[in-house]
Amino acid sequence: MPLLVVNTTSHDSTFNSNKLKKELSKALSLHTNKPENYVMIIINTGQDILFGGTTYPSCYVEVKSIGSLEPKTLSPILSSILEDNFSIQESRIYISFEDVPRSNWAQGSNPFG
Repeated sequence: MPLLVVNTTSHDSTFNSNKLKKELSKALSLHTNKPENYVMIIINTGQDILFGGTTYPSCYVEVKSIGSLEPKTLSPILSSILEDNFSIQESRIYISFEDVPRSNWAQGSNPFG
């Protein structure tokens, strides 16, 4: 739990995937006050995205956690990291935040709530 999923038009060859995942993991752990060993990062590249009527480079990001989400703090940090790694303008990045109830989240067969 926290989970960050990135869907982007960028392709694998345009960035260092492991470096980006580690950078996002550290940022999410730090700004949610959750241990990094619970953080999951998923990056889906080469997505077919139409945004604002164009297929220019863009990103859609989902951030989920049991509490501790502060969109005003996390949005600029995540946008900056993604902009730097994918060369995507901040205005072409959408981020969705979801505070998941403990009872709706499990690690394997063990629910958190």
